[in-house]
Amino acid sequence: MSDTERSILMQYGREWNVDVKNAFMAPEGPLPPAPEAPPGLRRTTRPHVLNYDFSAEKKRDSQVNAKRDEIISQVNDCLVQWQSPVRVRAGTFQSYEIYVYCRGVKGDYLALAEVMANRSSAERRPARKLLEWSQGPLSLHNLDDHLAMFAVIVYFAEVGRGYSHEVGVFEDWIRETVQSQTASEESASWQQFPTRYSFALIAAEDRGQDLEAS
Repeated sequence: MSDTERSILMQYGREWNVDVKNAFMAPEGPLPPAPEAPPGLRRTTRPHVLNYDFSAEKKRDSQVNAKRDEIISQVNDCLVQWQSPVRVRAGTFQSYEIYVYCRGVKGDYLALAEVMANRSSAERRPARKLLEWSQGPLSLHNLDDHLAMFAVIVYFAEVGRGYSHEVGVFEDWIRETVQSQTASEESASWQQFPTRYSFALIAAEDRGQDLEAS
């Protein structure tokens, strides 16, 4: 069951990345050349940033909203079916971003990593539990709220943001942690997690939120 849950979350994440985020971010037509920078200043490597037509955002957002809302609804339906209190919604500031929330759980990586580090020190070994869910017999509803939220963030939201490859690297790290590290070493690894992976470098508005699932 757990590998099915993992696969479903990742599949929805890939659909989000293609049909929502990339559809919204794609430029309208060919990009014009960037203006020449003044002498002594480096020319931008992303010319579309200087020539971005923000007036097109509203139109494109309406085009991708239907698919965005469909995916959000389907993922939440799965989470209800899996008896998990975790929920997802579209971003407030950027409609193509994903926010994962659960009552009583802070959703930023710094807070989650601290919880995992403390549990590792107490010999509770959250990495083992996460591995048992992603590749073993454990179901999502058997994970506590912090681990379940972490799983949905990594396997749905981060895949949706385009970090599928790095999620695979993270899984390799989890296997290494479970197999070769002591509890104190695992705790230290969790403390390093927020700066170890690119996907953990999140937007400021995503930090410190303690949202309630409705």
